[in-house]
Amino acid sequence: NRGLVYRKLAIAQQQRNLESRRAAQTAMDSYDKAAEIDPDFAATYYERGCLWNDLAQGNVASAVDFPTAIRRAIADYDIAIRLHPGYVEALINRSCARFGVGEKERISGADPTQTYLQARQDAQRAVALAPLSWNAHGALGWGCEGLQRYSEAFAAFETSLRLSNGKAPHMREAIERV
Repeated sequence: NRGLVYRKLAIAQQQRNLESRRAAQTAMDSYDKAAEIDPDFAATYYERGCLWNDLAQGNVASAVDFPTAIRRAIADYDIAIRLHPGYVEALINRSCARFGVGEKERISGADPTQTYLQARQDAQRAVALAPLSWNAHGALGWGCEGLQRYSEAFAAFETSLRLSNGKAPHMREAIERV
């Protein structure tokens, strides 16, 4: 019976979602405890920001909504960067998170210019600190694309693709888009 098969598949998916939620909560609790024990360790905030970002993007099953999760991710990246101003990965991730917020603002009809400017500034800092980072150049491309600076976005995406040695095929799509 096909109905029974689909029901079993749905139950299995619900179980995976529940396990994913439990794992995310356990990880979050561990990051909270780590931050309590050593509040000056930037990597804790970066990693917790990554988890919040995964929750915001729906990569981990969660009851947390996008605005809440992405604000928490950006707040954790802020702390990581304050503790370690040269934290390239945190700058890249904060840039990408801000780009995501800008996209939501644009779709809702709000003016995303300030958010895209912040995203581009983070990416520019990351590129200055790590000029050979394809991720930093990709983030710069998205920030420029959000600001409709398409020639700059194109150049950043091309640089990202070249530096990635084929690890970033999604940059080809970005190049075609701009």
